Order: sequence, then C-alpha cells, then structure tokens
Amino acid sequence: MKDISEDHAPRQHWLGLMAKAPMGRVAGLLDEAVTRPAFTWLRAPEVGSTMVRARAGATGGPFNLGEVTVTRCALTLA
Repeated sequence: MKDISEDHAPRQHWLGLMAKAPMGRVAGLLDEAVTRPAFTWLRAPEVGSTMVRARAGATGGPFNLGEVTVTRCALTLA
C-alpha cells in the first residue's frame, strides 16, 4: 500500500511556500506567467465557518465533529 503522505509532500511544500510568501508576490508571479481573464465580482470573497457533522462508523448517531473554515464568492467572466 502506498503512503499517502508521500503523494501529498510536493503539494504541501508548494502550498507552504505560497502561504509564507510576502503579500502580492504570488499574484505578481502569476501575472508574469499567464494572462488572467477579465472578470467582475458578483459577490466578493467572504470567510466564515460551519459545523461538520459525522456518524461513528457511518451508521451511528450523528455528532458534531468540529468547525471548518469555508470561503465563498461569485464572479462572472467578461
């Protein structure tokens, strides 16, 4: 059986680098690499949290597993 953590290691590395980069650095590099499509925000990005519910063994009674951060937005491409 394959160790899943080995599959995720490169992705975790790149996400860590992007998270630690100075503000605007990733966007600047993206602008150099590709042409971003024009868009209009319909709903600006919003951050919130929601409760995740689960069942023990997929058949037991439901319980609150914990809160997770969620983000939503809506846009239209020009």
